[in-house]
Amino acid sequence: MQGEVLELDVEQNLRSNFPCDTILEVKKGERGSDIRQIINEQSYKNCGLILWECKNVKAYNAGWLSKLRDELAAENGQIGVIVFNSADSEDFKQLADNIWLVKPRYAMMLATFLREVCIRVFIANRNAEDKDVKVDMLYNYLTGDEFKNKIRHIIDSYDEMAKQLETEKKQTLKRWSVQDRILQKVTKSLYSMGGDLEGIAGKEIISLPELEEEEE
Repeated sequence: MQGEVLELDVEQNLRSNFPCDTILEVKKGERGSDIRQIINEQSYKNCGLILWECKNVKAYNAGWLSKLRDELAAENGQIGVIVFNSADSEDFKQLADNIWLVKPRYAMMLATFLREVCIRVFIANRNAEDKDVKVDMLYNYLTGDEFKNKIRHIIDSYDEMAKQLETEKKQTLKRWSVQDRILQKVTKSLYSMGGDLEGIAGKEIISLPELEEEEE
């Protein structure tokens, strides 16, 4: 069930983030990866195929790589991604050639990069006579340090921003709590003073409205 929940979450995120793409769920019992992402652009269709495997288990299984490699070959896919939800795994890792391992929180970031590469190579292929050269371009780019470094930079920046936002949130809540306590003290003092004045001057003093008790 946990694996199915992860798969459904990835599928929904793909549909939401890439509405032009065709996202196909592979039904249980059918051969193939969990999700097939056919990349479409506004002016181009079938720019590439990404196969997704979703694994919500504790330990990595080496058999996942060979299985996904075989499925890519069988379906003529360009890229394979294994979404692995484990605390012990790396944020993302290139397993072999054009197959990646990624944590769920970074899956859509990686998908954005992979999609862009496929689209650019597809367009280059349409405009080139020697298509084999362009296929090599895709392979070299996906397996090169430049691509991995760009993804790492994005992930690091994302984590840094998330930490900053969390720190600001805590500081804001703390500041609000302090100010709220001060405001309560001022309000109670004001009503206390109003009671004193009313006791001295009687009903001639305009009474303050009833103080509402805060709900627990």
